[in-house]
Amino acid sequence: MQEMYKGMVNSPETTITNSISNSDTLIYVLDPTRVPDQLPNLMTLGTGTNAETIKVLSIDGNTLTVERGFQGNPAAWSTGTIIARNFTEYDYRAFKENIEDLEANKATKTEVQETSNKIGILSNLTTTEKSNLVGAITEVNASLSKAIKSMGDLTSTHDLNNFVIPAIYTCTSCINRPSGSTYGIVEILSSGTVYATQIYHDIQFNKTYVRYTADAVNKTWSAWQEIATTKQEDWIAPTLQNGWTNQGTLPCGYYKDSFGVVRLRGRITGGTFANDTTIFTLPVGYRPSCDETHYTFFYNGSSNLLAALNFHADGKIGLWGVSANNFLDLNGITFRAGA
Repeated sequence: MQEMYKGMVNSPETTITNSISNSDTLIYVLDPTRVPDQLPNLMTLGTGTNAETIKVLSIDGNTLTVERGFQGNPAAWSTGTIIARNFTEYDYRAFKENIEDLEANKATKTEVQETSNKIGILSNLTTTEKSNLVGAITEVNASLSKAIKSMGDLTSTHDLNNFVIPAIYTCTSCINRPSGSTYGIVEILSSGTVYATQIYHDIQFNKTYVRYTADAVNKTWSAWQEIATTKQEDWIAPTLQNGWTNQGTLPCGYYKDSFGVVRLRGRITGGTFANDTTIFTLPVGYRPSCDETHYTFFYNGSSNLLAALNFHADGKIGLWGVSANNFLDLNGITFRAGA
């Protein structure tokens, strides 16, 4: 039997607070409550195809002792990298292989009867009653095994548009799956012959999608919609540069939501405001894929004036058009992370 590890509801994310090389085995996390309470356990560093699955061996405060490269190649990760107990390929494979192992080693009706007789739990039943009971148990076991076997049999030859009967399947490269996904588990819910809903969980990137049809006969489906299934990460306080400091009670911060959108907040004051002065630098994973310009306002002591912020692909955020440093507003700025 393959070892299986306890999951966490909604796969809550936190971030690491130290930069690590590909061989470091001590990792510091921002929120230790988002680490599984039963160890050892698995967690994933980073997101996407370059993510690294690690085994967490122990925790002391905010410090994790880990085994690197449990799945995926060990890599260097910078401060602010997301870490979470996601559903991994190993979880899926262990689950599948353990079910297959249980099925292969399932006791026969005769073996169940013999074991029952040995321990005497059926001693008060007649022979006919014993036979009926064992037969019923065997029938239920066979039904469960059949249902379990139905999982894992959808491949690139199967079109999800044709599945409207309530069931749960694993899906590998199925036709009409959500774009960008290869491996998933799909659950079908339906009411009669008219309405049906498919819920698809991408087990590689820990995303969940849903779609529905109001015409289960002709199987006309809506487009897949991604839904948020995880608690959003906490605000991260950046290291402000070139003399800029927080102003007021709302400190400068940023975070990346479950859809990969980076969001900023806060007001800063007192720094250098020459063109393209860096106010702070975003870490890897929170940067745009190319340079972007976003507009906000600054206060010059008497009025609010338009300012530009250049978000560079290397993470630096530069000022343009600012002529005073009373305060600069960062609230409401968003962009999709690309690096």
